[in-house]
Amino acid sequence: MGSAGPRGPVVLTVAWLTAAAIAAGAGWLIARLVRVRRRLSWAPPSGLGRALGLHVRDLGSGDPPIVLLHGLAASGRYFGAAFEALASEHRLVVPDLLGFGRSPRPKQASYSVEEHVAAVLDVLDSLRISARFWAVGHSTGSVLALELAALHPERVAGVIAFGPPIYASSVEARRRLTQMGWMVRLMTIETRFARAFCEWICAHRELAAWLAPLARPDLPAPIARDGVQHTWTSYSATLLRVVLESDSANLVSAAMIPVHLVTGQDDPVPDRARLEQLDRDNTQVHLHAWPGGHDLPLTQPGRCVALIRDLTDQMGARSAQARAGSAP
Repeated sequence: MGSAGPRGPVVLTVAWLTAAAIAAGAGWLIARLVRVRRRLSWAPPSGLGRALGLHVRDLGSGDPPIVLLHGLAASGRYFGAAFEALASEHRLVVPDLLGFGRSPRPKQASYSVEEHVAAVLDVLDSLRISARFWAVGHSTGSVLALELAALHPERVAGVIAFGPPIYASSVEARRRLTQMGWMVRLMTIETRFARAFCEWICAHRELAAWLAPLARPDLPAPIARDGVQHTWTSYSATLLRVVLESDSANLVSAAMIPVHLVTGQDDPVPDRARLEQLDRDNTQVHLHAWPGGHDLPLTQPGRCVALIRDLTDQMGARSAQARAGSAP
């Protein structure tokens, strides 16, 4: 009968070291997930919403209404439970944008600014909201908020833009995105890789949704999972037509309503110098620089809600005074 000789202990040692390394790596990852997510104040919103062309949550009552628009590769759940406090005094509408989250992803759509804006306004019309509303957006959603105000000034009372990707030109937008790291560059500029990756997600969406929280431990798990709920067409066309080809800097320059630009001091997305220039050039534009990064609605929801409430209440009070002054 043969003997394992010295090879047996070696194999056992290697197996033990491999298992220990895997366990240590898993422990590090779990600890990182716990530490990162403890720093977030996000809690899931209540209610499931309903389909009105777009998937939408509709809460509360009162003017002016507030519409919350999420960013690229996200959903309306990005604005968590803390934002529902706004519904105590206002009509609060939170859609999933066309092509994202639980909204339809039509293959024939162009995902242009005009289509996104029309989809949001169709929802508001279905809800019979005719009062001028405040458009509040994060990242790509903030560009759509500005476009809503520009295309339909009779509908929008003011804009609040968190982490706005506002650039002087499409060339500047692309240049800035290439400076944000290799992963951002691959997913925004190197379209061959991005398309292959996105199509893999579409073909394995359940697996991708399971893996997403591991790939993005900086996000709450439901937000990370919603990040795969799109198609290559809805993702790439929205990126191109809403962000890279946007004329958002000129929209802000020409704004005739209050526009509040809110950026984290460590946020690499906005062009801070451009935002400061816009603040100086137009008295309707106000720049707020807070400590933090790009995801202020996740990391500082209370402060975001307080700003939205303060601005909308100030306008409501001025409107009430104007009505009282014009009464016979």
